[in-house]
Amino acid sequence: MGLELDSPDGFLVCLPADHLVNHLQPLIDLGYKLTTSPLESLRPAGAQLLQQILRYFGTVADPDVPDMLLLEQYQAQFVAALRAALAAGAAPALAVCGGNLAISFLGAGLAAGDGAVMRRLMDLLIAPLESWQGLLYGGYAESVGVRARVALLQAHAQCANLASAFGSSSGGSGSGSGARSIKGVGSSSSTRGGFGVCISPTSSNNDLCRSIVVKSHAPYRDMLLLLWWGVLLDYAAFSSSLPGFMENHKSLLFGDTYPEVVEAVQGTYASAWPPVLVALASNLPAAADLAAAAAGQKQQQRQAAWSTFVEQISS
Repeated sequence: MGLELDSPDGFLVCLPADHLVNHLQPLIDLGYKLTTSPLESLRPAGAQLLQQILRYFGTVADPDVPDMLLLEQYQAQFVAALRAALAAGAAPALAVCGGNLAISFLGAGLAAGDGAVMRRLMDLLIAPLESWQGLLYGGYAESVGVRARVALLQAHAQCANLASAFGSSSGGSGSGSGARSIKGVGSSSSTRGGFGVCISPTSSNNDLCRSIVVKSHAPYRDMLLLLWWGVLLDYAAFSSSLPGFMENHKSLLFGDTYPEVVEAVQGTYASAWPPVLVALASNLPAAADLAAAAAGQKQQQRQAAWSTFVEQISS
């Protein structure tokens, strides 16, 4: 089996499967150095190179270490690159690439089963949520900020799905209060959860990684649920052919939906909506819990109404 790569003249070049594996170290070093370069214009290229490496080699097993991925030995370089790409004040183009790199990193399973790596990754992904308004990047094209926001939300959805997969594989309760496993997210007979989230069902650190995600998401859970819902609403609106529907749609993420912005971000939404849908469905309260809450609220309203009636009669 080989890799088919585009050559400058437009023809496909087929390389032996082990050709780039033999040069993986310098490739990763190059991507890391570009992403952390003092030259801002080079950083997005480095993040994109690392993302492509994850795309082609993320599932390749290490020939020397059983049950290990080839890229696991380069976790430190990937995490350092993510730190530079997701740092506060990073240029918007780099922030978009950083979000996509985090998605690929999670999809390859390089954070699965490693509590230390998962904790560092969650710290990097949580920081932009604390300065959510800053991700609009005034002074740049509006689509740049939208792509950065959606990529970040997709990365958080991948983390939530990973936590759900860990809970499912270990018999846990999922990724948060009310969370539940749904079809396509995690399996004790598979090393992959839903939408390319790689899990390690036999890893003793799975529960630790799940708890890290749950604890990190807890303060922002309502915010994430609302924004994930916004992503799905936007995608439905962008995909609708109903006349006048788009003109009346107002995005939760960026407000008015101008045609040129929608056209520029459709690809980002198309990539994000599947894991976002799974994350939202997995973290919504169960129907029985919602019914119980509604019943309790009605009981409180009846009690309040009765107390008011008694006070009026007594007076």
